Formats: sequence, structure tokens, C-alpha cells
Amino acid sequence: MVLRSLIAGWILLPLGIGGAAAAQVSPVLVWEAGSIDGPPETIWGRIADALIMDSAVVALDIVASEARMFDLGGGFLRYVGGEGQGPGEFARPVSVTEVGDSAFVVSDFAQSRLSTFDAGGDLLHTERIELPRGGYLQEGWVLRHGWWGGFMGLVGRGPDEQGRDLSEDSLRLVRWKPGAQIDTLTSIPGNPVKVRLTIAAHRWHPSGSTGPGGGFAAVGDSLVVALDGTGGRVIHYRVGVDAWSIVARRDLPERGRLLSEPERDELERVWRDAQTDELLDLADEVRIPAGRSPWTGLRVDGEVLWLRRAGFSELAEGYGEEWVALRPNGLLGTAFELPPSVRLLDMRDGRIAAVRKDHFGVEHLQMYALDGSR
Repeated sequence: MVLRSLIAGWILLPLGIGGAAAAQVSPVLVWEAGSIDGPPETIWGRIADALIMDSAVVALDIVASEARMFDLGGGFLRYVGGEGQGPGEFARPVSVTEVGDSAFVVSDFAQSRLSTFDAGGDLLHTERIELPRGGYLQEGWVLRHGWWGGFMGLVGRGPDEQGRDLSEDSLRLVRWKPGAQIDTLTSIPGNPVKVRLTIAAHRWHPSGSTGPGGGFAAVGDSLVVALDGTGGRVIHYRVGVDAWSIVARRDLPERGRLLSEPERDELERVWRDAQTDELLDLADEVRIPAGRSPWTGLRVDGEVLWLRRAGFSELAEGYGEEWVALRPNGLLGTAFELPPSVRLLDMRDGRIAAVRKDHFGVEHLQMYALDGSR
């Protein structure tokens, strides 16, 4: 069983990672769906997320407030949801995750709701969530023993209920049971780029980021994985009846570090190249983070954890993402780099769902394969 072997592989091995450099492979494009004036199902506002299921791909359009389902060969199946406030309707759908083998959940940022659909796209139920100040649910999971979980992004500035600056945290792992208060389990420090604006009393405002310092993922309904890239570790939580417990910790080969002046100058150059002239005209000063996490994202595919290496793709279009496999035996495995302006959304059985933005700004839903997987 994949879940059991993943847990066992992480618990039984000693801490520390070694081994030779990762082998590099090239993803192969299998199909894509995107156009300016083609069929309606290929015209996107903005693709926020996608999920690969056993026999379908679910993709979210955050502008059209809808989900679209395609078969694994790229054939269009149906629309799901749509703009509105009724059950199963969305305002700003931001993420889609799988529930078991026969359902999926869509997180609605604007309405703080989770809507669950069966594998065919029919609505099962919708639930509203009360979030703390400055928070929005970026991804939600249905877990065992009545637990819900997910990770929360943060907006705004100033202190939260615990007195922490909202702009300094990028993601928080949260858990709750229906009707109960949301509990923050852990947080990942962000790497915010801040700008002092001349029209706003010379205050510092978050304006972009050099990437979150890690990420979170659910494995089945009983295991949650947290990547603390700044601290250089991966933590596994088991979902229990009344509480969650840490069942494994592992050190990563790299952890966060201070950046040199040339590195910070290069980050600022890339950031400035990606901004509008209007914002740059108002910017009195730009503050680039002093440090950076080497790992800025996490995905799970079977027994393999995939880590996204920090790069310029967090700051601007035109750069490719690099992903490295961290296997249950504790070694770095296969690595791959996506083409420029392509962002990975999901992985399953050697398939990669991604979004590409072309030079006209048109988005394309893409399916790639690793090692010939189709």
C-alpha cells in the first residue's frame, strides 16, 4: 500500500540525506488545451490549479469561477460549478484536491467555502469556514476521524491575533472539525519583497515574494506532510481521533541561508523587470529579503516527495521551475526542469498537469509525462 510504505520509508531510516547528484530527465508534452478564439473550453481567464484523477483532469479557472473536466487524453468532458453563491458555485476557486479515489474538493478563496464533488463532477455538499484575520484558505483536505485540514495564505499587513506580522508568514497549516475553531498547527516563514510607496505615507507594503519557504500536502486521509525549507526539514503528521502527532522528521540536504549582495541585486533586477511602470514610478525604495529558502514547494506522487527548488520562476515569467524527487530511502532522486513560463500544478503516476502562459499572455492547460508515462 502506497501510504503505508511511504510512512515506513520515512520512519525507519535514520536522519540525513546523502548520495550522488540527482539524475536529470526531460518532461514530454502529451497535450495542451488553450487558445485565444478556439472552443470555449480552451479559453481561460486564469488557471489557478488542476488535479489529476484516475480517469480525468480537473482544472480551475479563477476568473470564470468554474472547474473544467478533461479526460486523460485531453478530451473535454464537462463544466463544474460556475459563478454564484449557491451550493457548488464559486467566486474565486483557488485549489482542487482529491478525496479518496472518488471525489474532489474545491476551495473558494472569496467565499471561504469548500465544495465536494464526486468523480463525475456532481455536487455532494458545500461547507463554509470561519477563518482568522488576514487568512484565506488556499487548499483544503477531507481527512479521517472527522478532521478537515489545509493550508492558509495570508493577505494584508500588520499584526494578527498572535501579534505576528501577516506579511512575514507565507503559509500556515491549519486543522479543524466542522463547527469547531480553526487551529494553526505550524507556519512557514515567507520571503516577501517589500516596497515603500511614496503615496502611502512611506510605509512598507508587501509586493511579491521570492517564494514561500516550503509547502504542505496531504497523503491519503491520514497523513499530512510539511516542508520547512528554511529550517531544512520535512515533517510527517499522522491524523488521529482527537489530535495529530508527528511520526517522522527528516533533514534536507540544504536549508535557508543569507544571500550575498550580488544575489540580492540579481533578485531585485528580476523583480523590477516583472513590474509595471506605474508601480515602479511609485516605489520609493525596494527591500529584497536578506535570506532565502532553497525549497519553495512540495508535491506528492505515490511514494515520492517532489521538492521545488528556489529560482526566479517565483518572481517573474520566462523562467522554468526545477523539481527534485526525495525518495523514501532518504536520497535525492530524479530531477526535471519545466520549460520557461510553465508552472506545475499536480503530479500523479508520472504525469504532470501544468499551466503555460504564452507571449500573448494566453494560458494553456498542459499534460506532461516523465519517463514515457502516458
